[in-house]
Amino acid sequence: MSRRMGFTLIELLVVIAIIAILAAILFPVFAKAREKARQSSCLSNVKQLAIAATMYSQDYDEMVMSSYCAPYYWNQLAAPYIKNTQVFVCPSASKMTSGYGHNHCNLGYNGAVAMASVKYPAETIIFVDNGKVTNPAAAPGAWIEDTTFGGAWYTRWPNNTPYYTDDPVRAVPRHNGLCNSAFLDGHAKAMTMDALIGPAAGATNCLWDIN
Repeated sequence: MSRRMGFTLIELLVVIAIIAILAAILFPVFAKAREKARQSSCLSNVKQLAIAATMYSQDYDEMVMSSYCAPYYWNQLAAPYIKNTQVFVCPSASKMTSGYGHNHCNLGYNGAVAMASVKYPAETIIFVDNGKVTNPAAAPGAWIEDTTFGGAWYTRWPNNTPYYTDDPVRAVPRHNGLCNSAFLDGHAKAMTMDALIGPAAGATNCLWDIN
């Protein structure tokens, strides 16, 4: 006499519960790993933008690439040195026309700053992961990015008054709490928001002003 083998309802529920627990544990890990890959791709983008700005300066009498030089915006000035529109879009913000902003309040708007006037090029920001924040009054590390925002070519910093509070387009912690940043000497790195935004203008560790 043969016996039919099968699972009881309790056994099935136990298996389903185990799968659900494993999924709850692993999905956040997979999401972080995917974001880490996007962060690496984004870092490559801002590195290429920094190199393009360096090449531009070499071609234009050591003048820093301005955020806007009528009638061209910085991305149009950089385009001949890149020739790949994908570089202007952060892979973690693919719905934006541009996921990066220029330090325009300190590095030239409808005008240009001479590289020689920048005291520490290797410690001066030119491009950052950029977006609009929904809670601008919060600490920088707690800023939440508005994912419906279409992007902007500029980024605000505290000395960019009164626009800093009226128009909260800022560096954003887009990649697992880090913000990819490019510097005037051509290098790029991921930074915490405290290190990026915290130091005030004039401080020795300020990364935005040119003094």
